[in-house]
Formats: sequence, structure tokens, C-alpha cells
Amino acid sequence: MGPKAKISRLSNDSLGTLTARIIHNIDASTVVEVKTADFYDLTVAVYERYRTATTKGEKKKDDAIKVEFQNRKDIFGDIRKYLQGLQISPDEDTKTSANKVYTELTRFGRDFVNTKTADQSYIYSQIIAGLKKTELSADIQTVKLSAKVAQLETAHRNYEEQYMQWGDFKKAALPASKLRSEVESALKNLIDEMDWLIRKSPSEALKNLHTSIYARIDELNLSNNKNKPDETSDTKAGSENAA
Repeated sequence: MGPKAKISRLSNDSLGTLTARIIHNIDASTVVEVKTADFYDLTVAVYERYRTATTKGEKKKDDAIKVEFQNRKDIFGDIRKYLQGLQISPDEDTKTSANKVYTELTRFGRDFVNTKTADQSYIYSQIIAGLKKTELSADIQTVKLSAKVAQLETAHRNYEEQYMQWGDFKKAALPASKLRSEVESALKNLIDEMDWLIRKSPSEALKNLHTSIYARIDELNLSNNKNKPDETSDTKAGSENAA
């Protein structure tokens, strides 16, 4: 099997690893004609886009957003339950303040947490602004909720920042699978160019670099093949079991 066919058989992650190793080999060499080759520059450029493309990273960012979303919801729920308890306090000042703060907290109802996420964000921002009104500051102090309101505000801000970063990330990044064909094409053309250069002027340094790059391709293919199930063994085991 030739080097191009071996490249085509690699997984997305292995293709990225191979490209990085080939670039490293060329950068570490003294072969100027390869370093200045058109397809080398193209390989470096497409690898940078491939490296930063979103595959697993997108899920991680999505998971982080969900954590912040739930954290904000939990803090809001804690405040609501806490105020419900204070509404039956034997202390009249505490009860009065709890009722006032609770009214502000729930002025959009209690089921808004089941609406669209964008609607929820708007409502949370309105609730936080309401709780921070000057006329409620004394009541917030009375029911000892200053720290908790600050936590709610921080959780809301963290969620909004994570969500906007995720939007920017999705818009700017391309899935690695969409770039795979570009990476493959650049590598294969680079190999063709090196083959042509070695036929044109087979210097010792170029021969060594050529051998090294072919070794990188073989290494990854050998590694991939080792991780694949042994179909012959499976078939043999199945035959023995059947017997």
C-alpha cells in the first residue's frame, strides 16, 4: 500500500497527528527546497485551521453552558425557598421584608424557568435588577440575602458569557471532518512534490527527510492496525465455538 492510500485510511485525529509530525520534521530539517515548497506552505495553513476546528471541543463548551444554566436556576430556587420560609417568621420585620423581596423575585411567575432559554435570560436580568433597586436594599439586608443575590448575578453573567463565547466559537470554527479532504489533499500533494524534488536533486539531506516522513506515515498506520480487531482471530474463535 502506498503512502497516499495509508493517509486516506487514517482517522481524523490520526491525520492531525501525522500532519503535525510531518511539519515538525520539515521544520527541523535543513532542506530549504522543501521548506519553501508551495505545498508545504499550504499544508501548514490548512493544518492550523484543522487543528482549531471544533469536534470534541464543541461538546465541552456546550456542557459548560449547561452547568452555568443549572447553577443559575439552582440559586434562584434556593432564594425562593428561603423567602417562602421567612414569610411565616414570627418576627414581623423579617416577615414584611421577606414578602416584599418575594414579590419582586416572583413578579414574572414561577414557571418562567420552563420558557425559552432566551426568554429566561431576559427575565433573570429583570429580576436581578429589581432585587438591586434602592428601595429594596434595606429589606435585602433584613433577610440577609445580599450575598445570595450577588451569587445569582454572577451565575447569570457567567451563563451569558459562556453562551456568547459558544456562539462565537460555533460561527468561527468548522468541523474537522469538513476540512479533512483539504488536509489529505495538501499532504498528498506535498509528498508528490517531495518525490519530484528527490528525483530532480537527490541530496543526502533530502533523502533522509523523505525517509523520515514515510516513516511517520508507516508508524501511524501500524498503530491504527494494532488497535483494530483481529478479524482472522474472531473468525477462528467463532468457528471453534461453533464446533
